[in-house]
Amino acid sequence: MTLDNTDGNGNDFSEFTSKYDIPDILLDYVYTILPEEEELDENEDVDDLISKALFVCAAAWNISVLPEDCGNLYISQMKLAYEESGDDGLWDDMLENLTAMSEDMKEQYPDGDCIVADHALEPDEDGEVAFSINIMPVVDAVAMLRENR
Repeated sequence: MTLDNTDGNGNDFSEFTSKYDIPDILLDYVYTILPEEEELDENEDVDDLISKALFVCAAAWNISVLPEDCGNLYISQMKLAYEESGDDGLWDDMLENLTAMSEDMKEQYPDGDCIVADHALEPDEDGEVAFSINIMPVVDAVAMLRENR
């Protein structure tokens, strides 16, 4: 199972760039939470697993780069979305994983300058899954979060 970064550091999908190679960082974390191919149940949807893993890693990245008050707002919004979708039974485990991963990211990549605003997954010509991201400067994200309290 492979996941390729199609757009570099947000360059084609976004007008901003970051001092960190966010897509490669996300890939490293995605691979730590995806099961090995031999561990997969033949009925599991690999694309769905990748999508969920990428979502978790992108959310953890965002929490790690936001100031604490905005990180807490972001987490509150995620919790509300989980509750509204009926998946709130998984929230406690998700929060624990997000918190641990975001703390590790904050330590490994201090002073991140962009959040992941969006990501897209698409199959490539080889049948593998490729992704691209849209990033936003942290200062813009902070202003939006604080404005929408």
